Amino acid sequence: MNAIDEPLLYAWLRMSTTLEDIQPYTRLTRNESLICHVLFRQEKTHPGVPLTPTDISRRTKIRKSQVNRSLNQLERRGIITREHSTADRRKVYVHFMTENASAFFEMYAKSIEMTDRFVSAVGADEAERLIAVMDKVTEIAESVYLGEDEQRGTGYLQV
Repeated sequence: MNAIDEPLLYAWLRMSTTLEDIQPYTRLTRNESLICHVLFRQEKTHPGVPLTPTDISRRTKIRKSQVNRSLNQLERRGIITREHSTADRRKVYVHFMTENASAFFEMYAKSIEMTDRFVSAVGADEAERLIAVMDKVTEIAESVYLGEDEQRGTGYLQV
């Protein structure tokens, strides 16, 4: 154990619990927020290419049963729709309904405000370095907890 291990773990836990504490102030659960963000990002980066619940589960690392439970809630609220593939009826595609997603966009705006404040405080170069460090931490955590082979291509940011 290095002298930095414990302070790093403390800082990590403090940051993650603070971010978790913010969640109750939104109108979406944590899982719903993650799912909406994945669908929103997919629509921005690959317009018109829908995701399946399995894709969503893989990207969010939320169990498929929990994804389906959250999708049911989001569908009841009109935030998503689901449709069966015409080529393979077993496949279901999830569509993000931006016009009905005000709860997501309120949370998203607050999150962007927080990241804007961070970038203003430390500068764009330092923020870029932090992104690289966070990506490395995620990669290491996945390899420790999931194993080297399981973690590749399963991350939240994988498109």
